[in-house]
Amino acid sequence: MNIIKLDATRSTNETLKTLWQEKRPEDGTVIWALDQYGGRGQKGTSWESEPGKNLTFSVLKKFDRLNVQQHFALNMAVSMALYEGLIELGIPEIAVKWPNDIMSGSGKICGILIENFVKATKLHASVIGIGLNTNQEDFGHLRTAASLKTVTGNEFDLENLLALLLRKMEVQWQRVESASLAP
Repeated sequence: MNIIKLDATRSTNETLKTLWQEKRPEDGTVIWALDQYGGRGQKGTSWESEPGKNLTFSVLKKFDRLNVQQHFALNMAVSMALYEGLIELGIPEIAVKWPNDIMSGSGKICGILIENFVKATKLHASVIGIGLNTNQEDFGHLRTAASLKTVTGNEFDLENLLALLLRKMEVQWQRVESASLAP
């Protein structure tokens, strides 16, 4: 995977979509920002992130045979990859709140935003944005927000965490693509 690490960007999804439109980067290209100051969630909500404390990244995933009707399989694959990675790290009470949140108990620790590029009836590519509250402890007015640090008491290395989650996503994507080849 080609990982492009940025000190700051408004939105990793927007940055990767622009790169897609201008240069058609390779499958698996990742935009990782230490400071994402304009991240967004579903239905126009914003994603608040303290600089250098959280894992904010987007991944470009290209497809050959995935029908547009199978887009939820992609969402499930991403959610399951995050779930498996967080379980491996010993994060307590992990649950997926469909379609785009990962919870630890009653605290939201992660949001997923997937934006698709469709060609005819096929899903051509997706930009998969992940905002994982990692080492941030103060979320201001967001009462339901939590982080890996607030639920475990431990600091997490962002680079190692990114590598783990990308490995888990790759395994899940292979499953989705294999299923799409079945008759």
